[in-house]
Amino acid sequence: MSPSRLALVGLACLAFVPCAVAGELDFAPSSFLAGSQPNSVSLGDYDGDSIPDLAVADGNTATVKLWKGVGDGTFTADGTLPAASQTLAVLLVDLDGDSDLDVLAGSSNADITIHRGDGAGGFTAGPIFKAALSGSPPDPIDFAVVDVSGDGLVDICCANWQANSISVHRALANGTYAPPITLLYPGILLRTICAGDFDEDGDIDLATGGLGTLVRMVDNQGAGVFADKGGISGYTGWLARAADFDGDGHLDLLVSSIPTNGVAVARGHGDGTFDAPFTIPAGYQPLGMVVEDLDGDGDLDVAATTSLSNRIAIVTNDGAGGGTLASAWTNTGDAYTIDAADLDGDGLADLVSNEFDTDSCTVLMNLGEGPWTNTGAVLGQASGLHAALTGSGPLTAGSTNVLDLAFARSATSAVFVLGLSLLDAPFKGGVLVPNPDLIVAGLPLDAQKNLIFPFAWPAGVPAGTPFWIQEWFTDASNPLGFAASNGLRGEAQ
Repeated sequence: MSPSRLALVGLACLAFVPCAVAGELDFAPSSFLAGSQPNSVSLGDYDGDSIPDLAVADGNTATVKLWKGVGDGTFTADGTLPAASQTLAVLLVDLDGDSDLDVLAGSSNADITIHRGDGAGGFTAGPIFKAALSGSPPDPIDFAVVDVSGDGLVDICCANWQANSISVHRALANGTYAPPITLLYPGILLRTICAGDFDEDGDIDLATGGLGTLVRMVDNQGAGVFADKGGISGYTGWLARAADFDGDGHLDLLVSSIPTNGVAVARGHGDGTFDAPFTIPAGYQPLGMVVEDLDGDGDLDVAATTSLSNRIAIVTNDGAGGGTLASAWTNTGDAYTIDAADLDGDGLADLVSNEFDTDSCTVLMNLGEGPWTNTGAVLGQASGLHAALTGSGPLTAGSTNVLDLAFARSATSAVFVLGLSLLDAPFKGGVLVPNPDLIVAGLPLDAQKNLIFPFAWPAGVPAGTPFWIQEWFTDASNPLGFAASNGLRGEAQ
């Protein structure tokens, strides 16, 4: 008998006691072919129909591919716009203050390309200019678009990967841009840039960083004059974003931190200084990241793409600036960027990521609160990595549901534990969440150290019936030789 069939027999044969609790967010994943080696995605309504559209940086064809939003989470091809060479980054943003979204693209030959939007889906070619005037080809790979000079015009700031620099391009009244202000960081491959008034003096400051280096603070001293203020101790990563994550009115910094396998958060004080960062687990080697209120509770959450795991990690805010790795959702390949918008008009933020190695984009439609609840109690791996167990599906009679174990990097197989009651007892250095009514051992993990476990929910289970699930696996480096996922509570509908 297969493990999934055995698990269903266990569910059907045990006694049930109905009850009800709130569930985690549920997402419906899908994917579509979006181009050739898509490097970057950006969402926005460029045609004025109040439905978000999609722009994709197409690496192999030196173009930006446009995709018109249909309103149900799907897209239709809507043409291409030329870029100068391999397209690394794209952003849908209003550059000229006419309330219409324009297309901003960065290319591997150092060019920045602009296409002016007319608000009805049409574009005309704008200026093309170099990201930097000296050094190696700068590879503009990340943008922050904001008025840093205080003249009411929107400037373009970019992180230049190969040139070890950031550059600030001041907008001029005639629609062109002044020669860049460049800050050099010798030997540092800068991957990210973000903007905000971190010291609350009325000028927009910058933060930048890259692999193997501290996030650097760049102070705007007025009229677009910048000075490096040094790094934030212990704070390295792939992507940085500024947001008030703890709700205290001051901007914080969030970084997708590959060394710590999480989202590193440094709380800002409003004077340009920050607390030492702490890390919220977010899967194996997080790369792309978007900060958005995903669950509609008024707090900012995080969705992060992960390297080598084919998963999108969802980190929910606890309301005080902390967070939890709540779930992980399948995507189709390595994703470097992710963006959020309400694609179907239901008031919930949906997600789109690029998948470079499969020429596709993954769409996660936010279904709102589902019948699954993360109960915590992760026993982390010795590396500090946390495995995530996610449940999806409606848990109605005959429905298809999926259990997805992600980021179990220390093991080759897992042990499935199911209970019809909650145990929460100490076990092997962690907490055994379910009362072990059913144990299935030897479930093989795939090459990415994940396990997808589909099953059909049996008929005849009363609505409100709860059950608990957890996955355990070996970790020879842990003191007692084991690690475990979070507990997961499901409730029949």
